[in-house]
Amino acid sequence: MKFSEALNFIELNPSNFYKIPDELKKDKNFILNIVKKNGYMIENLSDIFKKDKEIALEAVKQNGYAIRFISDEIKKDKDIVIAAINQNGYALQYVDNKFKKDKKIVLMAIRKYCFSLKFANQKLKDDEEVVLEAIKQYGYALKYASTRLKKKKI
Repeated sequence: MKFSEALNFIELNPSNFYKIPDELKKDKNFILNIVKKNGYMIENLSDIFKKDKEIALEAVKQNGYAIRFISDEIKKDKDIVIAAINQNGYALQYVDNKFKKDKKIVLMAIRKYCFSLKFANQKLKDDEEVVLEAIKQYGYALKYASTRLKKKKI
């Protein structure tokens, strides 16, 4: 099976990935092409590709939620985190904890998806600016704010 045939085969049905020749599954260029079209495919890749920053970045640019499947060491990379959150704010759920404490990152996530507040560090759940950003989109996001802010009329 040729490179382009295999790409089309997978594009028709992602489960076809298991039917392509093993040599293509080891080809970085082929893998890059796959995750550019379907970032979630990173879930099915070997660990070596889940640790590859270039592949991880392309995967999360296409589907931010793909951050769920990349290696923990790559989840600590700010470029990866920003790309994932820019694509899907809910990706905050799977980032390294240091980013859940980063106000700029959390605000970026909340602007994409207000319920990302749920995954912010507790200190940021008590930050009026952060909580206001979330409830501006949908008041029900107040559910994830600190007890203090829930009681306060902000």
